[in-house]
Amino acid sequence: MDFVQLGDGYASAFEESTAQDQLRFEPGWPDVRSGLGLILRGYFVLVAAVIVVATVFIILFGIDPAQRSKTSWQVRDIGLFLGLGAVAVASLYSYGCVVVGHWRCLMNAPERHGAKWLMFACITCVLAGPALNFASGVSGIQRAPKVQRGLKDIKEVHYSKEGAIMQAASAGINVLGTVFFMLFLRAVARCFEDATRAWMANLYLIFIVCVFGLTVMMIFASGEPALPTAHLLELGAAWAAAFLGYLFMVASAHIGITSGLKRLTLRPEE
Repeated sequence: MDFVQLGDGYASAFEESTAQDQLRFEPGWPDVRSGLGLILRGYFVLVAAVIVVATVFIILFGIDPAQRSKTSWQVRDIGLFLGLGAVAVASLYSYGCVVVGHWRCLMNAPERHGAKWLMFACITCVLAGPALNFASGVSGIQRAPKVQRGLKDIKEVHYSKEGAIMQAASAGINVLGTVFFMLFLRAVARCFEDATRAWMANLYLIFIVCVFGLTVMMIFASGEPALPTAHLLELGAAWAAAFLGYLFMVASAHIGITSGLKRLTLRPEE
């Protein structure tokens, strides 16, 4: 028997067997997959609610003022408050799904490749970012919007210096949470020895850092509280692409865990 020719193949089989054995001693992967599914569900519910409410708002406030005045105030007010209530309920449900999903991942992820600690940092940002945003909305607004005047007055919201700082800190923490979450997904891919998804996570990290840097650069370059409409459209398209990429990465990790566990189940015991 030629042991020299079999050497590389034996080493590869040994490494694969070692990786499979590590996964067998990590029973929390189905719960990690379930947590990722909860995160996807929360975001899908929020997107659906925003699309429906935005459509209603465009219909109510986008028509000519003369035509809008012919609409009874009951229809306008009830439609407005129903829309705001739907967004509030959907946001609470979505945020609950996202937090529970992150928590489930934290409690069941292994410590290999730093997965558990990356999720701990991520869930800290998930809780701290919205808290700062809520605080800036409660105590940092100098001029509250009057929704009765339409979208033009809603856009003219002025924050105090402290409120603006809290808004900027909230945005930075949210982006940092996204970075930690992508690092967590990369760690998950490495646990399953999935090089393709690990590289996809690296590419998304580069993209989100570039989008955030472009946003900061445009804000400081304009020198004004509000960006021009053209820049807002560009940034909106970039962040929309980042959000869709985020959902794609979560769904891809969910599929990767499912396929990895299926291979582990079908592999005969040595």
